[in-house]
Amino acid sequence: MTFTTAKDLTHEEKNALTELRAGVMWAQPFFSHLLLDQCNLVPSRDIPYAATDGKNIYLNPAKFAEWDLQQRLYVLCHEICHVMWEHCEQAYTMRDGIFGPNGMLPVDLELVNKVQDWTINAFLDECKIGKHPKEGHFNPRIKGGESWVGIYAEEYAKAQQNSGKGHNQQPGNGLPPLSGQGSDPPPNPGGFDNHLPPGAGEPGKTPAQAVQERKDNQSAMAQAINQALQVAKARGKVPDAIQRLVDALLEPKVDWKDKLATLVTKTIGGGNYDWKSPDPIMLIFADPVYTPRRAGIGVGTVVVAVDTSGSVGQREMNIMGGAMAGIFEQAMPETAHVVFCDAKVHGVHELDDPTDIDAVQVVREAVGGGGTMFSPVFDKLDELNIIPDCLVYLTDGYGSAPQHAPTYPVVWAITPGGSNSCPWGDTVELEV
Repeated sequence: MTFTTAKDLTHEEKNALTELRAGVMWAQPFFSHLLLDQCNLVPSRDIPYAATDGKNIYLNPAKFAEWDLQQRLYVLCHEICHVMWEHCEQAYTMRDGIFGPNGMLPVDLELVNKVQDWTINAFLDECKIGKHPKEGHFNPRIKGGESWVGIYAEEYAKAQQNSGKGHNQQPGNGLPPLSGQGSDPPPNPGGFDNHLPPGAGEPGKTPAQAVQERKDNQSAMAQAINQALQVAKARGKVPDAIQRLVDALLEPKVDWKDKLATLVTKTIGGGNYDWKSPDPIMLIFADPVYTPRRAGIGVGTVVVAVDTSGSVGQREMNIMGGAMAGIFEQAMPETAHVVFCDAKVHGVHELDDPTDIDAVQVVREAVGGGGTMFSPVFDKLDELNIIPDCLVYLTDGYGSAPQHAPTYPVVWAITPGGSNSCPWGDTVELEV
């Protein structure tokens, strides 16, 4: 997929692009700053109207010459929003399936493009930015700033019900590859832009490399968004919708692995230290620092309960296995038990070496597939007289919990798309 920069611009096309650049700088300082700081604006005749790959914004100069300035402003700000919200990167990373309330959903790329456009256009309309052209996806039920993933799950379920197909398709069925190697831009029927694979406009760069670059430069985008807000405030042009957007985007986000480790540490401590043996890492400096070495055992007993009900698929199980490894690495328990349970307990495994990551592969032996009840795990521990320093329950959260909390700490680790209504214990949301 190649995009040639249009250099043979007509007088009308040059004027249209010049007016656009001046118009966005004068009327929309927030978007102007993001355009100059985080985007590349490229005129190209290789796309129908407009397109972006998460970095480069392509505009068809002939089409833009037909639209009036307010329409051009609208479309350009639309593309900047795709970059700001990482829509291209998200579509690529979710290409194998999207988590919905009832589990993994197949990816309908055209629907992904449509709901992403809905959220952006609703946001632009709330901000009263420009004037949308007759082309484009609009849904009056959508509010600006809504999660496109949640909307996708709802719309996909509606489409399946209307067609009578149910939810038996596998993720990714019928999708064109998001490799960036095709000869034509991906389709977006009814829309005025094409959502390209990340890095599609940079020869030799794979989508995975472009996604990783975006992750590595998260702080640069956050800084640009904050600076854009300050520029707009200085000009007195900050709609309430933009202020809410910036507050949401710049709200500190804690990695779920760090939060899970923090909760485990809070409930059972971070492990013991041996003052008889100094930490060798701290002795390599010219002025050695004598600190205690981390002891081999942190706490006595940790129990990890694994939800194996029918609503938990293989991908959720993989996430649970990774979370389990982190729990044992953080807690360094002397004894560790893994309990598999759907509506009843299917096994209690004691790990010989809980600090050995290979032992976590016991999750592959999970048995279940029925309904969901959490009480049997706590009943089984009472029966076996196991009183853990901490119990971590890995689940999608769709089940009934005991009315009263046990005497030991409990952390509910909820898989993506899950929901926990238990009134007691700590909660952390796992992510892919």
